[in-house]
Formats: sequence, structure tokens, C-alpha cells
Amino acid sequence: NNGLPNTFIGGVANVTAEVETVINTINVPEVLLGTFSTSDLQHMDSPLNGQLRHTGDSPAEFDVSFDFILDGQQNGEYKIELVHNNGGAVVIFSQVRTINNLQGGRDVAYYSGGATVTLRENEYLYWQVSNITGAQNCTIELDSTWVVKER
Repeated sequence: NNGLPNTFIGGVANVTAEVETVINTINVPEVLLGTFSTSDLQHMDSPLNGQLRHTGDSPAEFDVSFDFILDGQQNGEYKIELVHNNGGAVVIFSQVRTINNLQGGRDVAYYSGGATVTLRENEYLYWQVSNITGAQNCTIELDSTWVVKER
């Protein structure tokens, strides 16, 4: 399952339905919920919602880019973490943002960035979130997206 050298290897996960992530305890990560629809999966699959797994038999280095909008407690600090599961969960990237106190009922924070990771066969990535300042829930908004592609 190596493919041709010029084959795009990777995949895209886009939020197509909002699901509230329940934060049970302050500063304890929870798997980031939402309906993640995947596309353009090449040597990748999605064994569970929100996961992207490398199915190629050769290790490869990947770029991960993301653009998320998170709705949560106004002025609360939320941390998102990219987790690499290679037999154990390892956080490879994290980002903290404060939920903006916007006009109206929509209080959100914007997360964007990138990371790199080497994935071997059957290793996968997923996101988790924690509320650093409280135990209020959050929701990732529609059209938030993340992309994994070979470097």
C-alpha cells in the first residue's frame, strides 16, 4: 500500500454537525466531539469519528494543518491538543485561546496552525480539548477543518 511517488497521501476532516463536548473537570482533556466528515483519504482512513489513521506500510512524515472555531464560556481559556496514538497517546501540539466576549450570544475563539508528525502503519491522530479556567462545555463550529498531508 505504498502508492505512486506523486500520489497525494493524507486526508481532510471537516465538521459537518456540531456536537457539544462535555467538560467534566477543570483542565482535564476530553476528546473533541463533533461530526467530522472525511474526504480525499489516500493511504488514510477514519476508524472512529474525528480520527485520521495512516494505512500505508511505510513510515511517512506528515504536515497537519487546522482551522477551528470553538464556542465556549466567554472569557474562558480552552486548550486544544493534537494527539498521536502510536500504541499510547502522546500530545504533539497544543494551543490555548481565550473565548472572545462578542456581541450577541456567540462567544468563540479561533484556532489555527500546524504541526508535523511521523506516522507508521495504523497510527492515528485526533483532537482533545480542555477548559483551563472552569468546567463549562464547548462546541466546535461547522466548517472547522483539519488536514493531514505527507511532507
